[in-house]
Amino acid sequence: MSGSGPSVESRAPSASRVLGEARARLAYRRGRRRASRFFAALTPFLDASRAHIAIVAPNGAILGVNQAWRAFAESEGLRLANGGVGANYFEVCARAAASGNALAQHVLDRLRELAPGGPTGFSVEYPCHGRSGRRWFELVVHRIGEPAPRHLLFAHREVTQEHLARESLEASEALFRLLAESASDAHGRMSLDGKILYASPAVRAVLGYEPEELVGRPAFELLVPGEGQARLLAERARLLSQGATVGLEVMARTRSGDTRMLEVRARVMQNPATGPAEIVAVIRDITERERSQEELRRSAQQLRRLAERATSGREAERAEMANELHDELGQALTALKLELRAWSLEPPPSEEALKERVDEAVARIETTLDSVRSLASRLRPPLLDSLGLAAAIELHVRDFSRRTSLPCEFPLAVEDVEPSPQRDIAVFRILQEALTNAARHAGASRVTVTLARRGAELLLEVCDDGCGIEPGALAAASNLGIAGMRERALAAGGRLELGPLPEGGTAVRLWVPLDLTERSDGEG
Repeated sequence: MSGSGPSVESRAPSASRVLGEARARLAYRRGRRRASRFFAALTPFLDASRAHIAIVAPNGAILGVNQAWRAFAESEGLRLANGGVGANYFEVCARAAASGNALAQHVLDRLRELAPGGPTGFSVEYPCHGRSGRRWFELVVHRIGEPAPRHLLFAHREVTQEHLARESLEASEALFRLLAESASDAHGRMSLDGKILYASPAVRAVLGYEPEELVGRPAFELLVPGEGQARLLAERARLLSQGATVGLEVMARTRSGDTRMLEVRARVMQNPATGPAEIVAVIRDITERERSQEELRRSAQQLRRLAERATSGREAERAEMANELHDELGQALTALKLELRAWSLEPPPSEEALKERVDEAVARIETTLDSVRSLASRLRPPLLDSLGLAAAIELHVRDFSRRTSLPCEFPLAVEDVEPSPQRDIAVFRILQEALTNAARHAGASRVTVTLARRGAELLLEVCDDGCGIEPGALAAASNLGIAGMRERALAAGGRLELGPLPEGGTAVRLWVPLDLTERSDGEG
């Protein structure tokens, strides 16, 4: 059957659709009313907040905003009717995303993730250009009305000051790292309880650790147990209470187990909002400096003792020489004087008697001259001036071996050199001291003395096969013999080395310039 009007079957879906739409509109109105009542109940609380807050329906419609939201919109010149209530937040974001706004697209993507069982909210920080310039805001979105995703709470909060403070902190951090990583001293940052937060690359040279190995470790673990740890704890307490820069010296243990003396200067960095934030320290390795200062102190002590010994030695030598002059020369000259006077009073009876008395007088004069030569040789060996350095050393070594019964070898490895009083007396006196030490302290059975050229230097080497010398004895302040040899070597422009031989025994090596005149002219 045909006709122009619609059939009953064709009219039924239309009525169903109309009925469904009516029901949807009714549900929407009821939801709006519930949301309005819900928002009205929250309004006093939301208006008390300084954050810009909006309640948004699941479809994106803005159901209500607080006073802070409205005030912000007005201050920024945003033309939003009724503060934006009734507008669709999702559509605004979609239009901005379509025009290339990456932030809007990011917010849309995060909003789509807010499905049942998924995240309950998110936050994002973003810049905003408005009338008052560039500012930063934080958007926080939360679902409300669980378990179903009913409404969304949008809260905008200005974080410009926090953002600028964070940027300043990051810039300061970058500058600190740049300076710390380019400095030769090690730099570190510690928490207030002493845990290491950062160590600069220079810590490798100071302690042997990689910087990342130290992060998280208590700084006190690196110190040698004892006074240093107690001092560091006390200084940390003073740092926190007074905020002043403190400096102290502590002993630390390296990764390999060695100990190093460190100079630490530390200061507490303050956070304007929260007070003390962390401790910043500069660490310098002063081990070599302390070692050098200790060497200087020991050297000064040796020099004082050496000067005292030299003074007392000179006085003793003068007293001995005075006694010898009195006992030997005085007696001999007195005897000659008395004999000559006796001749004047009673001449010898015969020529034979006169000759006998003259011979006796000549013998006394010869004995007196021997005494004078002996005294003179103790002041300066005459062999140096008459025979030269090499021959004087050879004769002295032979005489020393004869007097001590200690076999000595002197293989002549150098022809005699041009005389130099300052150099020659220094070499000769050091030889005398080295031989005396070998005979008196080493218990040696053989000594070898070598004199040789080494380029522009002269080398004197005295080696024995005795008991050797302890390393501590070389630096002992009480060892004035060694200190005296070192001072003589320095005075002659040379250097002295003492040490044990691999096969046992001791070696004394002296290097002095061959031409002291050229050296003096060059230095002047």
